[in-house]
Amino acid sequence: SLETAKGLMRQIEAENRKVINNLHPPQLNTHGLYPAIRAHLDAISRQYGLPVSMQLHGSPTRLPSNVEIAVFRIVQESLNNCLIHAQARQVELRLDFQPNTLILSVRDDGIGFDPQGVNPAGNASFGLVGMRERALSIGAQLEVCSAPSQGTQITLHVPLLDGPDDPSGHWEQRRSIRLAYTRPPLENPDGPHTHPDRR
Repeated sequence: SLETAKGLMRQIEAENRKVINNLHPPQLNTHGLYPAIRAHLDAISRQYGLPVSMQLHGSPTRLPSNVEIAVFRIVQESLNNCLIHAQARQVELRLDFQPNTLILSVRDDGIGFDPQGVNPAGNASFGLVGMRERALSIGAQLEVCSAPSQGTQITLHVPLLDGPDDPSGHWEQRRSIRLAYTRPPLENPDGPHTHPDRR
């Protein structure tokens, strides 16, 4: 019985380590947001066989810890939706480091949903409540664009410096959030699983 209990404790400890690493991976502390996201995408592709491409624009810079954690968790939740709900065949992630703004875009070719029928407080919110709260905590704007059979695109705009010449490096915390549910254009010449660039 004692050996069984020890075995269960070791299993619980291993699971706890896995959960902690998923919530706040070591790469986030040591290397920053871009390497942490890159490693997470590689792990998703290996474990689930879901092709995830990543585009990087601008020069990755270290951000405040709370910002990096919030953006990383939104990436995780977006990919979880792609795996569990969207039935996506491929996912495109774009990370754009601009002087005053970080733009994150996660786009899938899955089944999509009707934005008019989504209740953010309901059970079928697909983790949107959590993403909204994380965006709010860093003064970011979150936009969700989707339609049935048209896939889904989630775009996050994170304000960075007050200005490019800000000598103190203060981060602007605009306590405003725009959680917008929109539909892509009905007529799309590129096919049903492509989306407009919403930058």
